[in-house]
Amino acid sequence: LQKYIWNGKPHLSLKDLREYLNRYVYLPRLKNQEVLIKAVQAAVSGMLPGPFAYAERWDEKSDKYLGLSIDRAGNAVVVIDSDSV
Repeated sequence: LQKYIWNGKPHLSLKDLREYLNRYVYLPRLKNQEVLIKAVQAAVSGMLPGPFAYAERWDEKSDKYLGLSIDRAGNAVVVIDSDSV
């Protein structure tokens, strides 16, 4: 997965992740978009182990994540669009 999905990228857009989960047979299928939203919320709230974070978007100009939610972020509002990572 590192080679094909991440491919040297520092982050994945949630829109791309949703599409990968629906396209590639070796990845699990999503029942619906809400499942992915709840998984991201669980990850950034600290319920899942690992270095997870969510950002509303990546700003290339400033080289910063905007609307960043990190470990123990509580009730992060997660939106799946072309900006969210």
